[in-house]
Amino acid sequence: MLDDVRPQKVILAHMGGNIFYDEVERTLIGRDVYLDTAFTLRHIESDQMLRMIRNHSPKKVLFGSDAPWTDQKKDLRTFQELELTPMEREDILYRNGRHLLNI
Repeated sequence: MLDDVRPQKVILAHMGGNIFYDEVERTLIGRDVYLDTAFTLRHIESDQMLRMIRNHSPKKVLFGSDAPWTDQKKDLRTFQELELTPMEREDILYRNGRHLLNI
């Protein structure tokens, strides 16, 4: 779809493929899309999540909680436990969203 449609901006929920993280690493990481962390933070190994964020670019990842299906506080706590730099955390938590929405 990305190659055929070539959309200007795309946000792919659940890090691009809920539970299919190996496939996402092979096919989507590095593409010109945004990924959100919704529903994934407590369902993926932290080393794989960190690798996906860094290989994709922390500038193209958005924090998401998928509320009400998951607990926002738990998701934020799990996110904060990732070994990200303060700049990467701030980008993912709010700067990337501000940039994407031009605010």
